[in-house]
Amino acid sequence: MTIDQTQRLLTLAGTLPFILAAVFYRQEVIAGYAIADIISVYAVAIISFVAGMQWQNASGQPRATALGVLAASNLLTLCAWVACLVAPATLAFVTYAACFAILLAIDIYVLKLPQTVAYFFKTRLMASSVVIFCLGLLLWQAARGLS
Repeated sequence: MTIDQTQRLLTLAGTLPFILAAVFYRQEVIAGYAIADIISVYAVAIISFVAGMQWQNASGQPRATALGVLAASNLLTLCAWVACLVAPATLAFVTYAACFAILLAIDIYVLKLPQTVAYFFKTRLMASSVVIFCLGLLLWQAARGLS
């Protein structure tokens, strides 16, 4: 298996907790933990990880671009953590979906710049689309009082 294939497999496998949370949200609790809490912690971990990838993307870019990417990635990570710690599930799910969408928009912006690796973007687009869809389902279920 090539590095590209491994990255694709691991990235898409990272969507499984979101898929499972959306499917099993009605059960409310797994192993003594609320599904909303489990997926919140996982979402923040993934948002932090993707924001960290943006740091790597910023290296080698023009100064103004790098500063914008660094500031945005930090702000998104902080927003996700605040949502995880203090927001109700509905607001947290909206925040996470927005963070993933903005991180994807940053990917699109950075993709147009020199020294950017383009092959990974398709995988990120697939994974982000699945995650945002699942977060939408979780939001819908939470808003309907299924939490």
